[in-house]
Amino acid sequence: MPSTFHTAKTGRGTQEKWGVTADPTAPSKPNVVAQISTDQTDYRFPLLISDEGSFQDLDLSVKFKSVSGKIDRAGGLVFRLKDPNNYYIVRANALENNYPGFSPEIAYVHACSGKRALALEMLADIQKKTGGRDPSPYQAALIYAALGENDQAFRRLGEAHRKHDGFMTHLKVDPRLDPLRSDPRFQDLVHRMGLPQ
Repeated sequence: MPSTFHTAKTGRGTQEKWGVTADPTAPSKPNVVAQISTDQTDYRFPLLISDEGSFQDLDLSVKFKSVSGKIDRAGGLVFRLKDPNNYYIVRANALENNYPGFSPEIAYVHACSGKRALALEMLADIQKKTGGRDPSPYQAALIYAALGENDQAFRRLGEAHRKHDGFMTHLKVDPRLDPLRSDPRFQDLVHRMGLPQ
């Protein structure tokens, strides 16, 4: 790996494995950086992190190709990284039929920035592109919580709980849910999930 990068992992499973490999179809011919682990663990997200400084107001892009994977087949960009469990991400996953141009994370950022109409418009676009479904009920709850629409947020969290949304594992530690923690419905949800109080 290039010396200006280090690796990390969010979640479970074996250590992440990255390598430089040849790919004649790559825009960066002849080589690409590839995540080469075959670990099948669910909730496992390998990270490749640049060590080249801290940035503000920049345009960032990445091209990636989904090659294999039965649990996840995704790629994207992490930003505002504090540690392997605390960052924002914009990603697309070939197995989840999601769309990088209609990212729930970007809608969340708009909601936090006071751009209510734009956040709701993006959420509606995501639902339209996914056949009327939320990207994930948990992610929709984050957007509604940032907008101060607590009833909608709790409705989506309840749905996420019923559907066993994998993001619900973040419920007790996700700082984006802080606006909801003082509501009795939050403690009720923690209790229903069997999490320690």
